[in-house]
Amino acid sequence: MLGSTFDDLAASEYSQTIENRTTEELIAAGILPGFDLEAERKVQNALLAISDEMLLKSAHDCSEGGLAVAIAECCFSSLNRDAIGARIDLKSGGISDEAVLFGESPSRIVISFAPENLSRIQELIRDCPFELIGSVGDDQLVISIDGRPVIAESVLTLEAIWESALASALGI
Repeated sequence: MLGSTFDDLAASEYSQTIENRTTEELIAAGILPGFDLEAERKVQNALLAISDEMLLKSAHDCSEGGLAVAIAECCFSSLNRDAIGARIDLKSGGISDEAVLFGESPSRIVISFAPENLSRIQELIRDCPFELIGSVGDDQLVISIDGRPVIAESVLTLEAIWESALASALGI
């Protein structure tokens, strides 16, 4: 992951979906994730440097739904590619599991790449925050926080839930 995770649930999809807070309530609270233009510049420059050398397999921002949603979406089948699992171990950094998984801290991008390119990627990112959070493979998405499993499910099951979410919410 390029970038840093903070305690940013206040105006998130999590707040609306799980805590049932309305957009009006979120606006009235006036709490938004902090945005650091310099951090954004570092993340974007790192991504461009890695991309320019054709070292990326995938890249996905963490803006809508947070890190867990971004990782799950990366695992789903797309562009004639079968679904693929991942094993992820995140650090809490003193924030709640919910904030780690679903916080919408800006300036974060989940990337994947061939393991043999790790040292070159570390050279290219320079001073951008970077954390190696896991590996790709298998057909399960397993996410742990500080070594504790918090999500473990078949990617196909998660994708089916994701694909039917709108119809389910609309009752159709």
